Amino acid sequence: MELKEMMNKLLDATIFFSFDRSGYRRHCPEPLQLVDLTGQRGLVTGASKGIGWAVANKLIGQGMQTILIARETSSIKNLLPPEKATLSTSFDLDLSLLKKVYAFAQDQVTQPLDVLVHNAGSMPDQLTLTSEGIELCFALQVLAPFILTKTLAEQGKLAKNCRIIFVSSGGMYLKKLDLSDLTYSHTKYNKYSCYANVKRAQVILAKQFASRYPDYLFSAMHPGWVKTAGVEQAMPTFNKLLNKRLRLPEQGADTILWLATGQKYENGQFWFDRKHASTTFFHCNRSSLEDKQKLWQLCENQLERLKLESL
Repeated sequence: MELKEMMNKLLDATIFFSFDRSGYRRHCPEPLQLVDLTGQRGLVTGASKGIGWAVANKLIGQGMQTILIARETSSIKNLLPPEKATLSTSFDLDLSLLKKVYAFAQDQVTQPLDVLVHNAGSMPDQLTLTSEGIELCFALQVLAPFILTKTLAEQGKLAKNCRIIFVSSGGMYLKKLDLSDLTYSHTKYNKYSCYANVKRAQVILAKQFASRYPDYLFSAMHPGWVKTAGVEQAMPTFNKLLNKRLRLPEQGADTILWLATGQKYENGQFWFDRKHASTTFFHCNRSSLEDKQKLWQLCENQLERLKLESL
């Protein structure tokens, strides 16, 4: 083993020097090749800032007609140059409200998508239940992506070989899937544990979708430690301590764009810095087949509820 390769392995083993900005520079020394995306269509959630905006901005810049979803999208209009503004359509949508997600998928997406990026995320300090009685993180980051993806697929609104990307987090390494008390009725809410759980669920869903819908290309990824407004708000101490070591949003967006626009890759896999990555560091964090099946069924039940309520 060459000295440089050995040093890279040692640095990656620390996690700190892998997930930070220096890790990105080592892992991705070459810039992404620009691809002409004229004629293609995409959708990015959580697109008003941070990683989501970095992804959307690049897709639009390369010619993709892109739907931008966020709770508040008014700021986006001022970010796009006039010559690119016609390539974007913005929707204010609270993705934690599943009825609205289902209605959006039915009514607002009118042409098949080539790229779908599930980026929206949240880490509330306090336990928050939606008006539908669902814990907010789980509704926003697990159920909403499931409902949006499956509804679009069932209605023929995903083009063949559509790239569907779940933006997970390295935080998921800390936890195996836990579906025992999703509303925290009997356990104390911890925002870090809750966030890790939903990010673990996203990785599992990507794999399950890939096995059920082989005509599309599913993936999950984690962007490393990225400096965003969300991180600053949810983890102020972490943000302050690491500060300049945190990746830029554009660096966090790199692998998403690589997955969205690059060559075809193995379906249903987990990625970090343009390479296939393990989904577990520790055996104790491996989720059981039973829990994985429960997750899919739980999501299916929510979608069936929405279908019945819409009749």
